[in-house]
Amino acid sequence: MRSNSLSALVPDLKAYRAAYAAAGHPGRGEVYLRLSLHLADTDAQAMDEAEPSMMQGYKGLTTRLEGSPNSRRRAELETVRTITYEQVLRDKVVVGSAQRVTDRLLQLRDELGIDGILAELNFGSRIPAPMMMRSLRLLCEKVRPHFDRVAATA
Repeated sequence: MRSNSLSALVPDLKAYRAAYAAAGHPGRGEVYLRLSLHLADTDAQAMDEAEPSMMQGYKGLTTRLEGSPNSRRRAELETVRTITYEQVLRDKVVVGSAQRVTDRLLQLRDELGIDGILAELNFGSRIPAPMMMRSLRLLCEKVRPHFDRVAATA
């Protein structure tokens, strides 16, 4: 998800689920999305806190892509090299207050049919530990309960 948008996953997930069913596997095949996220008390606070770290993460990714022998990965380089924070927020990560993050995760669940997320709380490694722990606490206390209720009623 570093160089593609979240919505770009839709065709790949459809193809995966079709192949999963065609192979005779039971169910629909679980999908968990590794997703960079950061939470704070307000949307503005979360966005301000996350920006230096997220953009450092993309700078580091540029370095790794430049040295990649994989032609597909090298093709992603220009997208990653020129990305803005606004594009990162829109297409690649989930950052905001607990309500904003909850709303976006519910949207992604419905749009992509994902079964869960693997939360990456410090992409770029520049979010100080106390901020990262507050983000984790908000995720666990304010966001997760919305998904427990959904799972219990589904």
